[in-house]
Amino acid sequence: MSGTVLVGLDGSTASARALALAWDFARATGRSVHVLHTRGVATRPGVRAVVRRDEERRARQEAEEWIAAAVIDDSSVRWRLEVADGPPGRRLVAAAAKEEDCVLVVDTHEHHGWRRVLNGSISHYVLSHAGCPVMAVPPPRPELVTVYPDPSDKAVGEPHVAWF
Repeated sequence: MSGTVLVGLDGSTASARALALAWDFARATGRSVHVLHTRGVATRPGVRAVVRRDEERRARQEAEEWIAAAVIDDSSVRWRLEVADGPPGRRLVAAAAKEEDCVLVVDTHEHHGWRRVLNGSISHYVLSHAGCPVMAVPPPRPELVTVYPDPSDKAVGEPHVAWF
């Protein structure tokens, strides 16, 4: 099979998990991986080109370190890294539209309240606007542990009350 797995990368634990899943999916399906690291800033007119190149070089180096930490490259997966400015959701949807036979992989963060209102949800935007299949990778769930009270801690004669 041919095609591309496009994955967004922002350096978070959630995006590292999405990258690892995208890498495994690409290996299993014979696709290549296109890693897109968006810096979330708009292109600023009038900024000297030298400054922009230095910023992009630092962002690329940072993204390469994140990739190295998240996946084990066994050379069976072809991949490329793109560093871009702009809103991440829009950049991911636009990049996916340019790819042939693309599957888009995004992580999901648990933003609530004002944080979600201010930042928006990249995964929601992508799921709503992408014209290709999208895999939304949820954050890891903490393992639920049921704790029962120790009956020996209770005073003698105290009735036992079930805790739910």
